[in-house]
Amino acid sequence: MNNQPYIPPPEVKARLTENLRKADEQMKEVGEQLDKLIAHLDAQIAIQPQRTQPTKIREKS
Repeated sequence: MNNQPYIPPPEVKARLTENLRKADEQMKEVGEQLDKLIAHLDAQIAIQPQRTQPTKIREKS
């Protein structure tokens, strides 16, 4: 058996490294968008009127 790790050629390594950098940047952008969405939803929840008592569901008679 060959226990040596596979080391890709330099051009493959460079391409894969660049792909990882792009993916990392995209994930950061998604994280920022999610942070903005959470802040927006928090603001929307904050302006909702507060209920004084829970709403009761009427049973059919």
